[in-house]
Amino acid sequence: MNKFEQNIISIYGDKGREWLNNLPGIISNISYKYGISNIQHVDNLSFNYLVKGIQNNNRIVIKTGLDEKALSREAKILNFYAGKGAVKLISYEDGVLILEEAVPGDSLLPYADTDNKSAIDIACMIIDKLHTQATVPKNQFTYISEWLKVLDKDWNIDHNLLAKAKDYRDELIASAKHEVLLHADLHHDNIINNGNSWLAIDPKGIIGDPAIEYWGIIRNVDADFDYISANANIPADRLKKCSFVMAILHAIWCIEDNMNPSIFINFAVMSLRGM
Repeated sequence: MNKFEQNIISIYGDKGREWLNNLPGIISNISYKYGISNIQHVDNLSFNYLVKGIQNNNRIVIKTGLDEKALSREAKILNFYAGKGAVKLISYEDGVLILEEAVPGDSLLPYADTDNKSAIDIACMIIDKLHTQATVPKNQFTYISEWLKVLDKDWNIDHNLLAKAKDYRDELIASAKHEVLLHADLHHDNIINNGNSWLAIDPKGIIGDPAIEYWGIIRNVDADFDYISANANIPADRLKKCSFVMAILHAIWCIEDNMNPSIFINFAVMSLRGM
């Protein structure tokens, strides 16, 4: 069983097993309905299923999954981005996204392994493009404050960490100078190359402080916060507090999905070095 199958079964149980068993037929039906040929499977899947194909002589990607609400939200935010800094949405219907394929489509992660600062520069450039879109239709997207209400519940997380996350949450929300439509899941594997440019994929779409966007590209807590601070003109301490809060939030989501939260807990602790 691969990681993708483990994720689906961990979250959805028997429903997930049935969906995995039915995937060949699901993809066959989608391909027929939308006139897509030359189906090629994609590796490195996480929570949604992707295949590549050809539609009207154009290279496309089919994306589908069990969380139709999240897929609908992704379609909405990709429509908003309109191909500026993010992959282009061709169509969406009934939990099926058809996306323009980025070629070659390699992620930023291997690049970061050899030149982390240049990778940060690329990520910051993408963030700048995403954050300078037209006025956000605020009635169409959720605010980060809604996500962060989950911090007020009791979780199997160190009490001091949870209390600190709530304090930082309240401080950051109260002191935010402006809000943008965040990608909200921007890490190296969600930035891929397309020719000579780079594009974001898999946006979650949430309205919040721009400083929240950077935590997913931190690899070296002893250097990256200061480097991003200078690049993005955001105080390093604010970036650290945002990273801490988002890491605790993701730890909670792991607990909800019966997954191990330790990687996020460890990152949260490390993100506050020097404060």
